[in-house]
Amino acid sequence: MMLWFDRLYPPLMLLFPALISLFARSNSTSSPKPDRTRRLTRALWAATLVALAIHVGTQAVYEVAGYPGAAVHRIWVILFPMSGFFVLWFGVAARMLAARDPGWLNTNDSARTTRSASLVPRNLENPSPKALLVVGWLLYVAGLGAGAYATSVSTQALIVLPGLLMWPGFVWGVRAMHNEGEPRDAAGSPELAVQYAALRRWKASGFLVCGMAGSMVFAATGLLVALRPESAGYLGGLGGAAVGVLGGAFGTVASIRRARILSRLAELEEAGSSRAAPA
Repeated sequence: MMLWFDRLYPPLMLLFPALISLFARSNSTSSPKPDRTRRLTRALWAATLVALAIHVGTQAVYEVAGYPGAAVHRIWVILFPMSGFFVLWFGVAARMLAARDPGWLNTNDSARTTRSASLVPRNLENPSPKALLVVGWLLYVAGLGAGAYATSVSTQALIVLPGLLMWPGFVWGVRAMHNEGEPRDAAGSPELAVQYAALRRWKASGFLVCGMAGSMVFAATGLLVALRPESAGYLGGLGGAAVGVLGGAFGTVASIRRARILSRLAELEEAGSSRAAPA
């Protein structure tokens, strides 16, 4: 019953960021940062191939040698591609797309003849609440301890422990969010600057919460693999689904908030055009 899922879901999830970056339409006739674009493109495909090799190797071990158990394998098949997708997309693909075309996320931005932009080096900022980062790293250290204990009880727990890298990957991926375009009106409205800053904080916080939850699912599943293997599959499946729903809800709200900002931007540009029109 899981054969089609094992064959299709993992490679599609892992290949998705690279394929999107390959076929995404660019609004620019040439890359503003060609060297960085080429470097990140190579890194994206190399990381994708490594992730695919890890998945194929795990499949081979499971199908040929019969290790690990079915429950552990199901957890891996669900959570590894999910975490790999987030790391590949936010860690590499989004940065490459932004280097190739800074306005790729705003297809209508290039149509405006007069634009303004913030000169604040957002890539050097981290809008995430410090308290959230502290809690996340404390939970991560606890997860590492739980993983070490689980491994000492049963070596089968090793198969899910790489998922603990989800948290550091998400912390790294938050930086890539700063590359998203923030179109401003010609007057450089402070109102838009405040709204964009609030949106960045919301997105970074939600992204980190998802990474934290994902790492904890992996750590708890590793413990159950060692202590109560019959329950590990349920936790992995339900936990992975819960993290997915959480991520979807967060992404939906973030999209709504950004749409409101763009709507306000359109209003400011229309008002500016009316004032500039000759009497």
